[in-house]
Amino acid sequence: MDGPFFVVFLTFLMFFVFFLVLLAPCLRPPNCPDCGRPLSSYQPPSTKTWRMWVAGGYLCRNCGCETTLAGEKVAPGTGPPLGRMVLLMTLLILSVGGGAVLLGFTLSRATVAPSPAVASPVVVAPPAAEPRR
Repeated sequence: MDGPFFVVFLTFLMFFVFFLVLLAPCLRPPNCPDCGRPLSSYQPPSTKTWRMWVAGGYLCRNCGCETTLAGEKVAPGTGPPLGRMVLLMTLLILSVGGGAVLLGFTLSRATVAPSPAVASPVVVAPPAAEPRR
């Protein structure tokens, strides 16, 4: 039980339990402000609104009330907050720009296979002279 795997596993287990206890209150979804039932943590993508895709939130399966991640009611047709849109566009531009830079760097460093070397002519030793008699 003193092997290196056990020590690493025990360390990982301690950190896992610590973060689970720390984040447990955040994992529980809030209650619906209209009907008071707990909101579902899973929502099919086909039922999400544009605001929910950008800023997150929940849709009550019981009464259809749309809420923010904090559980506050949102009026129908409300768009995402401007700060979220700016953040989304900034991340999109940085990721596409970074990908373009990496692609350009990769393509500029691409090497063409060198042409095969031409063999040098074979050097033949001159015939040996016969000894004189």
